[in-house]
Amino acid sequence: MKAVFLINTERGKERLVRGILSAKGFEAHTIPGPYNVLAEIKVSGYEEKDARLEEIKKIKEVKTVVADLLGT
Repeated sequence: MKAVFLINTERGKERLVRGILSAKGFEAHTIPGPYNVLAEIKVSGYEEKDARLEEIKKIKEVKTVVADLLGT
């Protein structure tokens, strides 16, 4: 199952988030809009101990959504 992340984040961090997600094999796009993260996601393959996922969690704009997806 492939996840598609639609991300609106702080200027300059969108490439970082896209790059991290792309490295994990997920498709990610930045979008315009008033929301920090807008996501339509089918999630599989996440590993909480994955260092790159920890980097994603550190980014304030996506932290809540990623944590919600993981059920943490």
